[in-house]
Amino acid sequence: MEPEEKHAARLLEKHGIVPPYNLEELVSLYAEIEFLPFPKDINADGISYGLKKLDKPKIYINSSRPKVRQNFTLAHELGHVIIPWHTGNIVSHTNITVEESIAEFENYDDIDYEYRLIENEANRFAAEILIPTFWLSDMISDLEVSKIDSFLEEIIDKTGTSKDTTLIKLFNVLPAGFSCVQIDSNGIITNSFISKDTQVRKLLIGTQYYPEVYSIYKDKIDFSLGDRRYILWTFDKFILIPDENDVRTWREILKSILNDLDMQHKMASINAILPSAFQSNKDKSDSEIISIIYHRYSNHKDLKEFIDHPLFDQYVIKRFKELKAKQK
Repeated sequence: MEPEEKHAARLLEKHGIVPPYNLEELVSLYAEIEFLPFPKDINADGISYGLKKLDKPKIYINSSRPKVRQNFTLAHELGHVIIPWHTGNIVSHTNITVEESIAEFENYDDIDYEYRLIENEANRFAAEILIPTFWLSDMISDLEVSKIDSFLEEIIDKTGTSKDTTLIKLFNVLPAGFSCVQIDSNGIITNSFISKDTQVRKLLIGTQYYPEVYSIYKDKIDFSLGDRRYILWTFDKFILIPDENDVRTWREILKSILNDLDMQHKMASINAILPSAFQSNKDKSDSEIISIIYHRYSNHKDLKEFIDHPLFDQYVIKRFKELKAKQK
């Protein structure tokens, strides 16, 4: 947990509150709040004034923004008030880390690094104050994957957070073994989430979704939140060993894949990854080694087409078995 998140957790502990609670009431203990529409030439979500100077700093929230965003901005501004090293006056853009919002800034490269840093800190504080880690962990202990939609709706209802904020926080807290994408009506991945240490690749935003994108998984849930469609996968701690169902050798399979994809120029790097992963982990179980091999390949974004090829699993298992046999 980052220092700013610890400040949020301590604040909730101090007041003995968990969701659902009255955020405005909490913030009013530490600052004066005013909701008002900002002039059109001020493209901001909120402003904190007099940080660490006034006994009660002033917080201004742009009431022209959607209600959910106003709620997150209020928590974000509270972060500026509480975090000890945030001082002076701060004009806030709560979505500064979202790639799609970069266009809002005419000269993004000129935005001061320190400003981006404190905005990110305030965002993390806001996420923790709205969706406390300890509270969410308790919720997750009762999670039924098949009911993920109602689980998320309950969190959103209790915290007043957006779908994106809720999913980001959830996947920061979930144990290894979860991956999720949001897809649009054209089947394009518009958002992607993966829990820490999950031994599969994170799917890339902007790429085409297709049903066989993961060949091995435990559960697959297609669900909706409002007008948004999501696909969630769960995985065992270690990937199941794929069945061997091709009579060809791994060399023949590799040649077939490279010919299909016109990737002969990648042969050297492809050939080096698997034996390296095997040799450095050969004392582990077969399922662990297979998981690590998949993970090593997933780290190479230039090999995405190779990994997605239907014969990739056969290449992996056949070469793995050959190396295993030589070890005896």
